[in-house]
Amino acid sequence: MDNETKILITSDIHLGMGDDGLVPESERIETFRQITAIAREHDMLLIAGDLINSADIPNAAKDIIKQEFAEIRSAGTEIIYAPGIGEQNKKGEIHDFLSDFGATHIFADRAIIPYSLTVRGQKFHIYGAAPSSAFKITDVKKTDEDGFHIGLFHYDFDLKNKPDTGTFDLDFYAVGYGHSYKVFKSFERIVGAKPGSPIAITEKETGERYIISMKVKGDAQIEIERLPVNTVSVSTLAINCSDYSNADELNNALMQKASPKTILVVNINGEYSFLPGKIIESLKEHFFGIRVTDTSVPSISFITGLYEKEDTIRGEFCRILKEKLSQKETMPYLPQAVRLIMDSEPEALEVWLCDS
Repeated sequence: MDNETKILITSDIHLGMGDDGLVPESERIETFRQITAIAREHDMLLIAGDLINSADIPNAAKDIIKQEFAEIRSAGTEIIYAPGIGEQNKKGEIHDFLSDFGATHIFADRAIIPYSLTVRGQKFHIYGAAPSSAFKITDVKKTDEDGFHIGLFHYDFDLKNKPDTGTFDLDFYAVGYGHSYKVFKSFERIVGAKPGSPIAITEKETGERYIISMKVKGDAQIEIERLPVNTVSVSTLAINCSDYSNADELNNALMQKASPKTILVVNINGEYSFLPGKIIESLKEHFFGIRVTDTSVPSISFITGLYEKEDTIRGEFCRILKEKLSQKETMPYLPQAVRLIMDSEPEALEVWLCDS
């Protein structure tokens, strides 16, 4: 159908974060390139802010954006770009270099003046503005012009917090800011969508990440689809060491998450009778990356087994402690004993042994 227009929506890519982020910059760029490849199959690419992370974006990343935008435009795709927080300086002004990227149109002002264009014989009016704390999405009103009216904003949009749905005047709202995918409905009609971050920014952004593809015919949105595009995904795993009787059980649990395209975020807690850190370290080759937060503590049996063969006061301490535990004797101040063993304070160990 000649007058069916395909629109791609993305936001919150945060190019230029560098390797300090959860996902390496190389993968962020690769995801961006996947998005631009899909954009060439669409008539419009709408960017709802935070394409870049800040003004500190390296020149090499700027050049990649320019090149990809040029190829998109050469394919006949229009690029409409609404800035987000990453595109602004401390004064709330958008960075001058954004104009070098080669987008069809960038909303550089806070005043909302719609940008109009005709695609496949159909008229579109895109409403956007630079972010502002005073901005309210319900203040945006449709003009009298015929066509399909789209709001493109980097804005914390939540339909549930707006009791008067009639104040949403436009035909569709494409919004960034939040990093999770969401579709907004009113009376069974889709009135807006948020693609979320197409590649993880934080540990909470697990699994597949998306962009949105939409088809419009006439003055009606006729189809919306989310497309997974992330080249690397994040998976989280909470490990209570007390739940695993041996190292093999923990190894099997970790291997269920194994993938060369997964960054595994592991939170370890509980009491261990084997070294969980060593097991996780041995599995690194099965993942794209592993990040560990470890608040676990050793069990008494693990500690005594670790040091009982030492020819030291600590070894003697552990042998006596092990014997007392096997006889199920009451052991006052046991936590202090554990600390003394780990800190290896000979004089304190002798005092504790005598008092026990």
